[in-house]
Amino acid sequence: MEIKLPLMTISTDLDTALADLRKARRSALLSEEGGRYHLFTAGTIVVGRSLGIKTLADLKDDPRSAAPQIVGSLLKEMTDAQRTRSREESPQGSPPTTQATYDIVVRSGNYTVNRIVGDEVFVGLLDSELATKYLASPTDCYCDGPRHHDTFSVDVRDGDPCPFRDGHKIVCAR
Repeated sequence: MEIKLPLMTISTDLDTALADLRKARRSALLSEEGGRYHLFTAGTIVVGRSLGIKTLADLKDDPRSAAPQIVGSLLKEMTDAQRTRSREESPQGSPPTTQATYDIVVRSGNYTVNRIVGDEVFVGLLDSELATKYLASPTDCYCDGPRHHDTFSVDVRDGDPCPFRDGHKIVCAR
């Protein structure tokens, strides 16, 4: 199943990332750094923000937060080749478009980065439950444990113990 996720720079601050996820009505985003694509979930962002982490780069590097899923690695030469091809395909005499499409196939585990169009990335997922979860709008509250539960059978508030009784607490985005 192919889904469309926002693509953000690794220097994006967590408040902006969460706001952009809400705007895009998605619960995950991809960020590229040095040819590596990192998948950040809304739960990871909310919990990281509660820990005082400021940017996606800080979230990726902070040992207290769950490391983002590495969706794939891409050689810099391949990226440069794709950009060159995009310039060559632009009409004669016109500058390359900023909404260039890069057809890239990068595989890692259950993920495939298929193509990038502007600030969106099309990702193939083998797990339909994950695809459904990522296509949903982010929820307001998450468990701060490693699984970041976000579906609860009871009402939860910031600071409540997780209803799954796993010893973790609830962290809310608002």
